[in-house]
Amino acid sequence: MKTTSLAKILIMEAIPGLALGCGGAQVQLQPEHMLAQVERHKMQHDNRKLLLAQASRKASGNFTDYQVGPEDLLDIQIFGQDNLNREVRVNGQGEVTLPLVGVVKVAGLSPKSIEQRLREVY
Repeated sequence: MKTTSLAKILIMEAIPGLALGCGGAQVQLQPEHMLAQVERHKMQHDNRKLLLAQASRKASGNFTDYQVGPEDLLDIQIFGQDNLNREVRVNGQGEVTLPLVGVVKVAGLSPKSIEQRLREVY
């Protein structure tokens, strides 16, 4: 019995070794290539963490510390007025142009402050 189970173990260990030995040419990376891959992986990991943190902040609605600036894209939605809903980009002067009210200065304001500002002008 011991011989049979020992033989099975040896065969099972030999099979993966045979599978690895078969096939095409092996590629070996030089140390500098491995370092570049590690750095690339680390950057991707850091970028994923940053994107997850941003998505989490968006999902939680925690924008109290964010200040809108030039080139930001705002999604303006006026309740019950679908024809006024639009995406607008903040221009270089920190302003957006909206229907019925014209130019509104938004740079330096938090999204919550912009909501209040738009309530006032509409």
